[in-house]
Amino acid sequence: MVRTLTRNALLTALGLCLALVEQLVPLPVPLPGVRLGLANVITLYLLLTDTPGSAAAVLAARVALAALLFGSATTFFYSAAGGLLAFAAMFLLRRAYPARMSAAGLSMAGAAAHNIGQTAMAALLLWDTAVFAYLPVLLLCALVTGAVTGGAAALLLRRFTGGRDGAPQQ
Repeated sequence: MVRTLTRNALLTALGLCLALVEQLVPLPVPLPGVRLGLANVITLYLLLTDTPGSAAAVLAARVALAALLFGSATTFFYSAAGGLLAFAAMFLLRRAYPARMSAAGLSMAGAAAHNIGQTAMAALLLWDTAVFAYLPVLLLCALVTGAVTGGAAALLLRRFTGGRDGAPQQ
């Protein structure tokens, strides 16, 4: 219990560091709202190596602390909506296709779901559905950013799980 709590706290802190780095180092893409989602590496790592509860707890703590430390209430709502949908998509795909979904595939689905969640939250907060017109651009970017973060998660998994990339060995 103490070991799990300590590990999850350290992974939450690492996720916060990755989120901060991501805010400080912008992508060379002149599109608003496009981020790599580096902190998702931590969520994906836990989802593939531990319980969904641990992954969800670390995600929730990271989202809440990031909003408190670097953002605002609005930041919290956007991050929570995106994070919740991303987690749900990755969890459901992992459960439905345990032997077929790689870390990159899960991450790409999570990135797309994250963008859908944030766009839906923007429509809700702004009372304007016109924001959905930008969603196709975000979804195309999600394929690239999800592949990058999924690749990073696969490297992490290979390093710490003896060669597996998250997919169960046959």
